[in-house]
Amino acid sequence: MAKESVKRCSWGWMETAPPPIVHPEKPSTSPLLETIVEDAAEEYDDSDSRILLYISQFLHISKHLRNVPLPFTRATMVPLS
Repeated sequence: MAKESVKRCSWGWMETAPPPIVHPEKPSTSPLLETIVEDAAEEYDDSDSRILLYISQFLHISKHLRNVPLPFTRATMVPLS
């Protein structure tokens, strides 16, 4: 860098600024972005989310019911005569 910033003249040394950065003028080659249009058939369906809600509620309740003891077992059942 020091060699570029110092220039030898006939009468001595003279400091010069580095050459400006030259950007060649060329057209852009980037692709154009297009808007994605979705079909009407792909709209949000509320029934799908409702089914998932019911399934999640069922699993939540069944997890709690596993820990609840039953009021009777087979050993305590009395046969009807």
